[in-house]
Amino acid sequence: MIYLSDYIPAVRYGCVIDLVPLSPVVGTEEWNGLTIMTTPVSTYKSGNITYSSGRGSSAIKLDNTFAGTSGALMNIFSRITTTGIFTDSADGCIGIKSVVFNSAALTGGSLYGGQYIVKQTAGTVLASASLIGLESWFYETNDSIIRTGIGLNAGWHNDSTAAAHGAGSVHRGIQIFCDNGGTSAAAESTGLCIWNMAGTIDNAINVVNSGSGFTNFAKFTDDGAPAQSTASSVSAIGTHGWIKVLVGTATRYIGLSNTVT
Repeated sequence: MIYLSDYIPAVRYGCVIDLVPLSPVVGTEEWNGLTIMTTPVSTYKSGNITYSSGRGSSAIKLDNTFAGTSGALMNIFSRITTTGIFTDSADGCIGIKSVVFNSAALTGGSLYGGQYIVKQTAGTVLASASLIGLESWFYETNDSIIRTGIGLNAGWHNDSTAAAHGAGSVHRGIQIFCDNGGTSAAAESTGLCIWNMAGTIDNAINVVNSGSGFTNFAKFTDDGAPAQSTASSVSAIGTHGWIKVLVGTATRYIGLSNTVT
């Protein structure tokens, strides 16, 4: 069902349809420029839904082809210009919000709040070009001052009252999977890169405790790639460099070894 009571359609240059508001948006009621409400019951599925080619039914489907060698095409462009001064922590603006609710016990399948895939199927992409699945950052410019800026906020929240989650259950704030299954590989392959593009940055990693703290700083598989719990000998400890860390307000150094056997 589509409601356009607050809008009039107008054909403009460069646009198929513009939705132009008839009056300013005021009041405390929910206001939507376009509402699409569907309740499909469908078993249609094409491939694995988590794959780049997988799909199902859609409330909105955008399927375009861009053949130009210059210019750009965006399937969805979202921009909000706000001049209001928010006084409540619950207020604000979100360019795109995606929420998926589930009320049934699942025995299979997947629920994704969002998925971003960029796929190259033929030819060579030069190093000067980039394929980026998702880019997220904040931008401080001109004379603005951002007291708290976070490029990507990812995590998990658990207030479950279930007795146990069961063996093999996993909660991870961020998971990076690396699947190098081809016969050719890039000159560098990295799971996580923290890149200082300009200026002086205080910390590459900042571990903050606001709860009971972390039991371990890191966990490694005990197989020598890249960590081993035991060694018969460690040579020249502390004479071949160090890693600088800040513990509280104290600067400390982790000594590096020359060889291990």
